[in-house]
Amino acid sequence: MKQSKSSNRLYEKIRNYMQQGIPATNKEVQSLAKQWQNLVEMFAPKNDPEFMKSAEKFHIERVNFF
Repeated sequence: MKQSKSSNRLYEKIRNYMQQGIPATNKEVQSLAKQWQNLVEMFAPKNDPEFMKSAEKFHIERVNFF
């Protein structure tokens, strides 16, 4: 449960930056993106580039899904 709450907070921070139009080159956005990537890697199948492509596509197509 703790992981879920922290990942939800992380997602909200990322989403807020996106909604504000803050560019991905922003240092804080880069830091949040790295944290998200580390979180995803904890649960994603190892060495599966197709999974990562599929996940990225899902989130690009559903920016407001969560």
